[in-house]
Amino acid sequence: MSGPYTLLHEDEAMVMYLANGAFRPHRDNDDIVWVTAFWSYKDVEDGLSHMAVRSQINCADGTTLTTTMVGFGPDGSFLGRYEPGDEWRTIYPDSPSAEAQAIGCDGASPRGRALPGTPVDIANSFRR
Repeated sequence: MSGPYTLLHEDEAMVMYLANGAFRPHRDNDDIVWVTAFWSYKDVEDGLSHMAVRSQINCADGTTLTTTMVGFGPDGSFLGRYEPGDEWRTIYPDSPSAEAQAIGCDGASPRGRALPGTPVDIANSFRR
């Protein structure tokens, strides 16, 4: 996925970061923007290191729909696709998705810390 990458959220279990170069307008709906974020887990369990999460953001009504989740191992090996469901969810102002919405819908600059390297490098740098 297209970097540079921006830190969106960090807690005890995971780090979420945004692929700034992965915003794309929806070809059939001007209100929708595609975005990709990564969820990097601080502990590798069952070989899962990080996931690329592809979502749509509906700029008109402030909702998001996760469309694809792809899992990777610590070395970047493909582990599989996961079905995320089909429910549009409200984007809350203090959520990590709110920053993605501001960037993708309003053209805001990323507020989080820039993260160097590839998604594999970033995931491994946050490992415990």
